[in-house]
Amino acid sequence: RHFFDPDLEEDYRILEERQFPSLLSSSSLLKENNAAEIFVCSKTRDEELWAVQYKHSNGSEEYVIYNQRTKTTSPLFVSKPELQNYDLSPREIVRIRTRDDLELVGYLTRVRMSSSSQLQNSRPT
Repeated sequence: RHFFDPDLEEDYRILEERQFPSLLSSSSLLKENNAAEIFVCSKTRDEELWAVQYKHSNGSEEYVIYNQRTKTTSPLFVSKPELQNYDLSPREIVRIRTRDDLELVGYLTRVRMSSSSQLQNSRPT
């Protein structure tokens, strides 16, 4: 990303550092392999409070309130908390060149295989 406003750049840096602010922080897979996309969904008129969405390719969307004045986040909710008990595979972006030299963009989710080539059992605990 390129920012023209240094204050906004600082806010996004803070939000990136806090990518896993609530319940999803227990998943080491999310922390190690899959950063979230950050979206500012809404702001108050004075721009002090922001509603921020963390979109994970291998988990639920997570929403927080970001206080721009104090530079703190507060968990709001997780879109599908029932998925937190599963070890989901991350989504990968694939680009396919067509015959007319255009590019198709798609998403691929690969099945995880264990060392014995058996499908992993991802049942909740």
